Amino acid sequence: MKDAMEIGYLVLGELGEYLPPQGSAKLTKAMMMDQIAVLDSYTDEAILELNVMENKNKIAAMKFMSPMVQFSYFANMDLSIIITFHMITLSLTYGICKDSPYAFAAYGAHLCCTYSNVEKGYRFGKLAISLLDSFEGNDKTAKVYATVYGSIIPWREHMKLCTEPVMNGYNIGMRSGDVAQALVNALVWVTYSFEIGKPLAWVNEEMEKYCREMVDSKQNWILLLVLPFRQTVLNLMGKSSNPLKLTGDAMDQDKMLQDASEKNDVFVSCIIYFLRMWLAYIYGDYEEAAKMSSKSKGPPSEKRMALLNPWIAFNHVFYDCLLSIALARKTKRDKWKRLAAKAMERMRQYAVDSPENCQHKIMLMDAENAGLLGDDAKAAEHFDSAIALACENGFVQDQALAYERAGMFYLGRGEKRKASSYYDHAHNSYLKWGAQGKANHVRCRSLTLFMASTV
Repeated sequence: MKDAMEIGYLVLGELGEYLPPQGSAKLTKAMMMDQIAVLDSYTDEAILELNVMENKNKIAAMKFMSPMVQFSYFANMDLSIIITFHMITLSLTYGICKDSPYAFAAYGAHLCCTYSNVEKGYRFGKLAISLLDSFEGNDKTAKVYATVYGSIIPWREHMKLCTEPVMNGYNIGMRSGDVAQALVNALVWVTYSFEIGKPLAWVNEEMEKYCREMVDSKQNWILLLVLPFRQTVLNLMGKSSNPLKLTGDAMDQDKMLQDASEKNDVFVSCIIYFLRMWLAYIYGDYEEAAKMSSKSKGPPSEKRMALLNPWIAFNHVFYDCLLSIALARKTKRDKWKRLAAKAMERMRQYAVDSPENCQHKIMLMDAENAGLLGDDAKAAEHFDSAIALACENGFVQDQALAYERAGMFYLGRGEKRKASSYYDHAHNSYLKWGAQGKANHVRCRSLTLFMASTV
């Protein structure tokens, strides 16, 4: 990637385009304010009616800057934003070309993920899709689809609405010869299918199929982002020796973490630690979950991880809150209450923009917090609301979790009949999802807790 960036700078210099070698948060913030002001003066119709770019040097510059936006994102996000701004400025000044839709898509993604401006980010994501129509057979379509439906739309619409478009993006990319971007769409397809609660056996088959394509196409950087999710699926299905470790048929966590450390691939490391935190929490090992949560908050900020997958941003906050409440209950320390309150505030912000993806999470967080504070009536109400909303929006895994946590809540208050009913529903919901391993854990754990409560 470093070599690609250096070549890009040399070529851009020859073409008369000069970019700073490094970016900074202060510079990009100032530039973002200027860019917002400029684009606010344009209606969508005005942008769609821009002339076609004819200056060959500018067209060539746009072509080189497009991959540089992606490459620099992994090394210097501020520089990625600056390059994106430059592409938009050229488009507004000289007209649009085949790479202009991606510039607006990348801009929208940064607005949503980096600057928490979902309204404007969503606008430019939709505009990027519309701009594709300006060029019949645009070979950049797969790249635009992956960015818009992978990094923008979930901030406003249900994640399930992204799956069909990214599969279209995959097919378009394969037909046009853009295999790398086709497989980025496949990455979004398989991870979102997992995240919206599709049956795990089917998800595993899809992941295995596209992982083989990634290997055959030598797209290792995409493969490494899928493997932790696939091993998580296998763990939930009961197809691993230790459900808390991402080691099994798909990957070896220790080897992958070592390789990531040697290559300074902090994104892969953080995804592994995040998924291990999630697994540790749902399997009841809160101390291990706390360790993994701390490790998952490495150099890639929540905002940078959100560009890869908004679901990670949503669920990192969600499970940080649930974990903090569990540890506050166990340790009685105010530190965990403060962390839970901070996470709840963050999730409420997410839920304003993306209620279908986040509102049921808020309800479960509120239920756990009410239980911690001793407000049993409110806790019971919120548990049922979380279950109903998760069911309504199709998140069977979150519905199962809400049933399970409600069962624990009622058992802790001596209401064994209610607890048994909720545990049964949790067990059945996990089975519906295909998480046989987790369903078995619920059954064994509930029996252990019931026996302990009779002593």
